Amino acid sequence: LQKMPYTLSKSVSPAIKQNDSEVRVFHLLRFRVDLASGQFQGANMPLKLELRFDGPASSPAVLTLNSFKEGQLGTEKTLKSSFQQGQPFDLQLVVTSEGYKVMENGTFLADFDHRLPAKTVRFLEIDGDATLKKVDLARG
Repeated sequence: LQKMPYTLSKSVSPAIKQNDSEVRVFHLLRFRVDLASGQFQGANMPLKLELRFDGPASSPAVLTLNSFKEGQLGTEKTLKSSFQQGQPFDLQLVVTSEGYKVMENGTFLADFDHRLPAKTVRFLEIDGDATLKKVDLARG
């Protein structure tokens, strides 16, 4: 098993068509994916993605997208998703020249514009109330 955080072997770049991660998770209340520039407290994070299940089990998750730059969180983007608590799903992050595309089970969910260069991403950090079935890092 790969220890977390996962160290990327190359920088993230739209030029290499990074279909960043497909993550299958089960039985979660809170789940976080950070694309980070370093492995130290205060490291820049070009993308911070969090899913929260705050309501009843039948309620959809709240998805938040943000960045952390030079010690400051950016403006948070919040939206409802169709992720359901206890249901397996695939989460895919696609890096483009404009930003990140968040895909849920192969369906577009949200865009998040770059606030820091994608090429600074060196670590994939995954944390939360989740059981990971698979993490793929695909480059085209």
